[in-house]
Amino acid sequence: MPGSIDEATVLLVDDNDILLRTLVRALRCMGIEADGVTTGAAALRRLTARPYRAVISDYMIGPGIDGLEVLTAAARFYPDSIRILLTGSADDRITAACEQGSVVTRVLQKPVELDHLRQAIGGATKEPPNPEQPQASQP
Repeated sequence: MPGSIDEATVLLVDDNDILLRTLVRALRCMGIEADGVTTGAAALRRLTARPYRAVISDYMIGPGIDGLEVLTAAARFYPDSIRILLTGSADDRITAACEQGSVVTRVLQKPVELDHLRQAIGGATKEPPNPEQPQASQP
């Protein structure tokens, strides 16, 4: 089982290598630590090796493991993670996963705008709350 999430890290999964490299580079330029892989199997290996605060996966990532399976694994390993599905298509499995709410946190349509992506993973760039530090109350 992977360790706890203690860093602002994002895993991106897309079989389009050019898009993947572009998104990883853009996130890093925003100060977000990001890793990228091109297959579902590689994503599963990463998820078992290192904690991620957010996982962003294309739905159709080639033969084998699809994006929903990647996000299902991310939900199992890191239930508090942000799990975003990128897609250019509508599918009954996507609709069902979104209605269920436990696997997919958010769906973004391709092509995705960087501002939308940054907003969707906004919580992934924040430090986790310190349980020993009292929270400021709202008036």
